Amino acid sequence: MSDSKLHDLLGVKRDASEAEIEIKKAFKKLANRRNLYDHGGGRAGNPVRLTAEIVGDVFQGFEDNIVEHLFGGVGGMEGLFGGGSPFGHSHGGRGDRCRGEDTVFPLTVTLEDLCKGKTVKISIDKTILCPSCNGYGGKSGSASRCNPCRGHGIKVSLRPIGPGMMQQVQEKCQNCRGTGQDFSDTDRCKKCDGKQVSREKKVQEIVVDKGKRHGDKVVLRGAGDQKVPSDEWETTAVEPLITDDAVQPNVEPGDLVVVLQMVKIHTFDRDGNHLLTKMNIDLVDAHCGMSKPLKHLDGRT
Repeated sequence: MSDSKLHDLLGVKRDASEAEIEIKKAFKKLANRRNLYDHGGGRAGNPVRLTAEIVGDVFQGFEDNIVEHLFGGVGGMEGLFGGGSPFGHSHGGRGDRCRGEDTVFPLTVTLEDLCKGKTVKISIDKTILCPSCNGYGGKSGSASRCNPCRGHGIKVSLRPIGPGMMQQVQEKCQNCRGTGQDFSDTDRCKKCDGKQVSREKKVQEIVVDKGKRHGDKVVLRGAGDQKVPSDEWETTAVEPLITDDAVQPNVEPGDLVVVLQMVKIHTFDRDGNHLLTKMNIDLVDAHCGMSKPLKHLDGRT
């Protein structure tokens, strides 16, 4: 397809590569005409992807180079619209560092543990980058672009939300599991099956400080899963992911959140920083007074 045809598709002049406002208006007009605005309140699509979706097979095999041919460089589109869509929405690019899910672990403790403090070791299952392929998914340098999603990691579809109104829906590609890449059977990692992550058991030391309460949390930064939450895929960039740098999961591990759950096994109750207990005494002792030993939680009498 020639450059002139691309400009004709947008309805802009051939010298519009430097006319920022004119190109913005052209994209908006094109999206309005095809009812591709996201009326459901979600994020609008990337302009390149929107245009490719509109013209369908016309851009088959040409979608990845539309920015170069039309705007004179791959960085031109993002720079033109300030790193995002011309519709005022932005996508978290693959270069952005996503944060993995937090792992919540309930830890049973006693009132004695909370008063005296305690250090315990726990064993958890966590998601990490596959140690066999270093998070690549297969043999280094052997990845190819996923055909169903054309290397984007997501698939875009249109869902009717009203008469003449459509909502653009993004979902993770099931073929490549959102990575945008694919491997042959011989090159795919046998340990993670191309998923780039695997599970491992990890022993963590948890320090329960004196004075902690029921429901308090002990947070270990970066000790959680290195896995992107499912709802994060809605913000995944639609630029092709299949580059040497982008194929490795750019995910910061989440936190391990230990929630203290107190169980009552003593005769003491807690009221703020005070300890309460019940003691049965005779009526005579109540009138005349008495002294009776009481064993504290720390062993003192």
